[in-house]
Amino acid sequence: MLLEFVLLELLAARLGWGLVLALVSLKGGLGLIALVLITLLAGRAARGRQGLDRLAALSFPMASGILIALPGLIPMLFGIALFSPSLRKGVVAWWQRRSGGAEDPRFLELPATEWKEIGAKKTRRKAKSVKRPLEGQPPSV
Repeated sequence: MLLEFVLLELLAARLGWGLVLALVSLKGGLGLIALVLITLLAGRAARGRQGLDRLAALSFPMASGILIALPGLIPMLFGIALFSPSLRKGVVAWWQRRSGGAEDPRFLELPATEWKEIGAKKTRRKAKSVKRPLEGQPPSV
């Protein structure tokens, strides 16, 4: 809050309070328009994605539009920063580590067309051979 006040005070010293308030108001209106447009574009881009990738593709543009629409200059800077792909990847990686959603590298996910389930076969046991007793028979040579 203090940083926001200092930033507004510095801008007002250069531009004047009337112009600063007009710019902040204009920024809020443009932020709302951007929120609608960015959300529509993100929804179109996220159609083919699934899971966390889809959630990130939808939530980052919405969050950036909301931050741009909020009054003040500091939220606007954070909203503009959310457009950076490297920041998005970093936040998604952090979220996966935090939630324990990182996949185990020992397991593979295969589509249903790439694998076939083989039923468990019962092993057949050979019948025990019946040996005749050696009593009363001549020895074999």
